[in-house]
Parts: sequence; C-alpha cells; structure tokens
Amino acid sequence: MTGLPINASESTIRSTAVDVEKDVERRKEAASVARLREASGTGKAVVGLDGVLAALADRRVDTLVVSDGFEAPGFRCGDCGFLAPKGRTCPRCSSTMDRCDDVVEDAVEEALTQSCKLTICVGNADLDVLGQVGALLRY
Repeated sequence: MTGLPINASESTIRSTAVDVEKDVERRKEAASVARLREASGTGKAVVGLDGVLAALADRRVDTLVVSDGFEAPGFRCGDCGFLAPKGRTCPRCSSTMDRCDDVVEDAVEEALTQSCKLTICVGNADLDVLGQVGALLRY
C-alpha cells in the first residue's frame, strides 16, 4: 500500500494508536516514579543528582529514572571516571577533575555501560520535584 493515499479512517486509526501508545508510556513512567518515591524513604532508592552520581560510582544502580531534557554541568575524573555536579578534585582518587557540559548525559552513558535499566520521563512533575533524576538501587 506504499504510495497510495490514506483514507480518513486509516489516518484516524493510526492517530488513535499513537495516542494510546503515548498514554501507555506515560503510565509506565508514572509507575517508575511512584516506585522511586516510595523506595527513597527506605534506602532502596536515591533522588537528586548528587545521590544518583554516588550510587553510579558504587555500581549500585538498578534503574535510572531521568526527566526528559534534564541537563546539568558537572565534572568527570579523568583517572577513575567519577562523576560529580561540582568540584575540581576527585573525592575518590584526589585527581583533578575535568569539566563536562552535561553530567546527566555522562550519567546515562555510565548507567547503560553498567547494564542498568533506563526510564526517561516526559513531563512528569513528580520526578521534577524529586530533582529530575533518581535511581532504584540494586542493594
């Protein structure tokens, strides 16, 4: 059917399917944020950039949850790879850290390197209140 015009009913069905898919994704994202919020009071999760970066450094992250479009400048240690939102000296190995434009992007890459699950949340105000980033922990 490639190249043929789409009639109105096919277009409506396609549009409805896309809307349903988006709704399902937002619900999954909301469920992840709810789990994150509940677990953060028990020590099974961390919220905010500082806590997430420390958990990534300790390889404790099971699921990283990030607000879509969240960016923050930060630092990366060239020797041990430690990520931090601020500081020129690495707290882990005392080396000089290099400035990075977006430490959140580096954190996402690190999480994927560690085989963590990743949830990117679109327009979730609850996650934004928690600092736009959080992590469910392995231990």
